[in-house]
Amino acid sequence: MIVRAFLIAAICCVAAAIPAAAQTAALPDELEQLLAATEAGATPALLTRADTYVAAHPNDGDGYAVRCEIDASLAMQQNTDNSQAMADCQKGMTLSPQSAFTFYAAADVLYDAGKFQDSLTQYSRAVSLGMADRGIFWKRCDAYRRTGDLDAALRDCLRQISLTPDVFEARYALGRLQVARNDDAAGVHNLNAALEIRADDIDALYWRATAYAHQKDFKDAEADFSACIEHGDDSADTYLSRGMVRRSLGRTADALADFQEALKRYTAANDSRQIALVTAQIAYLQANAASPSPTPPLADFPFTLDGMSFTPQDVSQLLGGMHSAPGSSVHVQVNVIQKSAADMPPYDPARHYVRAVIGPDGAPQITLWIGPNLKDPNVVAGMLAGALLGLVDSGYAGPKWKQLYDRVAAQDKALGPSAADPFMNRRSLAMRLAKIYGEMKTK
Repeated sequence: MIVRAFLIAAICCVAAAIPAAAQTAALPDELEQLLAATEAGATPALLTRADTYVAAHPNDGDGYAVRCEIDASLAMQQNTDNSQAMADCQKGMTLSPQSAFTFYAAADVLYDAGKFQDSLTQYSRAVSLGMADRGIFWKRCDAYRRTGDLDAALRDCLRQISLTPDVFEARYALGRLQVARNDDAAGVHNLNAALEIRADDIDALYWRATAYAHQKDFKDAEADFSACIEHGDDSADTYLSRGMVRRSLGRTADALADFQEALKRYTAANDSRQIALVTAQIAYLQANAASPSPTPPLADFPFTLDGMSFTPQDVSQLLGGMHSAPGSSVHVQVNVIQKSAADMPPYDPARHYVRAVIGPDGAPQITLWIGPNLKDPNVVAGMLAGALLGLVDSGYAGPKWKQLYDRVAAQDKALGPSAADPFMNRRSLAMRLAKIYGEMKTK
C-alpha cells in the first residue's frame, strides 16, 4: 500500500480548525508561516528561510523544531536520511524544554521513521506540556495503533473527534483504528465521513474497501479498491486485495489479472514471501480455468479419508480457512521462509510444512519453508498443500480434521527415527487436501 506521508504536512490545517482556547502558546509568526508553506510541500527555499531564522535566534528551540519538520519532510520526499532533522529536533528540545512544540516535532519525525514507540513518548511529553492542537491526539492515536495498544488509541481518537469532528485526519484515523479493532461497521461510518471531506484519498478508500471485504460486501470492496488504482495507487497490496475480492465475486479472469499485476510489483520489491503466496494464488486459478470441476452434488458425500467419514460441513470448514483474508475479521497467517538448498530437508527439497500454532486472535500462524527455486512447480503446489495441512494440524478446520492429522502424524512417527522420509504420510495427506481444495468451488 502507498506509504502514509501526510503526517507532517497536515499540521497547519488541523491546527487552524481548533478553537483558540484549546491551543498551546503560539509560535512566532515567521515560524507559523514556514509551517503553513510546508503544508503545500517542503522546498529547499523554505529550509533556507528556516536556516536564516535559526541563525538570528540561536537559543530558540522552536526554530530548530520547525527546521526539523521542514528537513524531515524534504528527506521523506527525496527518500534520504533524516538524521539532520532529528539532530535539530534534539537541539530544540534541549534549548526549549518547556515548549510542547519541540517534543511534538520530534514525535512527528520519529513516527515517519517508523519509530512508533519513541514517537509516543514525545507526543505524550507534548500533551503533558498542554498541547491539544495541531492534531496531536489523532497522531498519537495512530502511533498507539501501530504499537498494538488499541484501547489507548481509541481514547485518543475519540478525544480528537471531540475537538475536530470535521477534520479529515481525525475521521480517517478513527475509521482506520476501528477497522483494526474489527469494528467494521463503525469504521465504514467514519471513513465515509473522511471521504466526504477528501473524496479521492487513497488511504481512506483502501481501508473502507478492507472493511467492506471483512463484511463480505465484495461488490463495494471491489469498487473502492478500483478507485484506489484509478487515483494512482500502484501498490502490489491493492492489486492483491482487489484480486481476492474479485475471486470471491466469481470473476476469475479479472482476479487472475490482478494477481499477475501484484506479482510484478512484489518481484520488483524482492518480497519473497508475497511472491510465493501470490504465485500460489495464480497457479490455483490457472489450474481451475484449465480444467474446471463442478461442485460435487451432496449425493457424493460423505466421503472417506483413512477410514474417517467427512460431510459437506466438514469440507466447508476446511476450505473456509483458505478464504479468511480479506473476507473476514480473522486472518490466517502463512509465513513462507525461503531456505537454501542445503537447509531444506532432503526428503522435502522444494517445500516443507514446519508447524502451525494458534495466535492471540484465535487464527492459525502457519510456517512453511520453500527452496531457492521459486519457479519449481512443486513449490507452488506444496505451499497450497502446506497451508491446508496447517489448518488441520492447528485444529482450525475442526476436530475431525485434527483427529485425521494426528492419526497420520502417528503413522509417520511409527516409521522410526532412521526413516528416509519421516514426513511421508503427512505429505500424502497434504496433497490429498490440495486435491479436495481444487475440486471444490467456493460460493
